[in-house]
Amino acid sequence: MKRRDKGFERLVRVRAIWERHAKTNAAAAAREAEERARREQEASDLHHDTLSETKSLVTPEQLELPRLRSVATHAQLTEAAAARSTAQARSDAAKGAWLRSSQVHDLADELDNRRKLEAAYEARCVAERSLDELVALRRKWGRS
Repeated sequence: MKRRDKGFERLVRVRAIWERHAKTNAAAAAREAEERARREQEASDLHHDTLSETKSLVTPEQLELPRLRSVATHAQLTEAAAARSTAQARSDAAKGAWLRSSQVHDLADELDNRRKLEAAYEARCVAERSLDELVALRRKWGRS
């Protein structure tokens, strides 16, 4: 019984490690996306500051900048959503594996209990047969 409990505890620890690993990967992906967004924002701010210093008319390239910034932001959000979705799928898979192994553990305990009951029943039957044989022998010896 204790041995199975240790196996179950080991399974719980492994599941916790998997979850921490998935969370770490998701956090790293989020940090990476955030860093890229920060760098692009700095470049955009630098470009904007450069544009404000000039007193010329707005060029087509300057008009294109907000659209490009929007496209970049959309791409970053899409990438972050994909990273989150992947992390969630891994977490769900780990949870499913943990649930299945928990069910197997419970079934093994139930089978172990059933075997103990059957062994106790068999032992009782053997003891009763032995007692019956002993009584029969005593009667036989008492008659002779």
